Amino acid sequence: MVGKLLYIDSSAFLRRILRHEGSALVDAALVRHSTAPGGRVVSSRLLALESRGVAVRVKQNGNDISATVAANLDTIDILPLTEDVWTRASAIEQHIKTLDALHLATCLIVGADLLTLDKNMALVASSLGLSLALPSD
Repeated sequence: MVGKLLYIDSSAFLRRILRHEGSALVDAALVRHSTAPGGRVVSSRLLALESRGVAVRVKQNGNDISATVAANLDTIDILPLTEDVWTRASAIEQHIKTLDALHLATCLIVGADLLTLDKNMALVASSLGLSLALPSD
């Protein structure tokens, strides 16, 4: 039996790394998932790109989080941006930012639950039939 997939998007991942509002909710969702038999955390290559970009910006302000980002990325299975991802993202008819559409398309393709703290992304994800790992307001 294959374990359940949990797709973490950049908003949840970065709030956790930076310990911003909502980070405790993300921590709790990851713990719940990691204790489930066969649970796997996945994300798109976009997560690595966006996270490293934030790490560069934060380092310019004197706080080097690159090792923390790298260590946390090592716990996530990174998925490719395939042609199918681009096609599915282009087919989303709700208003959504481009990178968020790519995250959602990847999540849809692999059939994962979505872990996000972005309210618009959660709304669109729900309309697409995705299950959310955190309740949306």
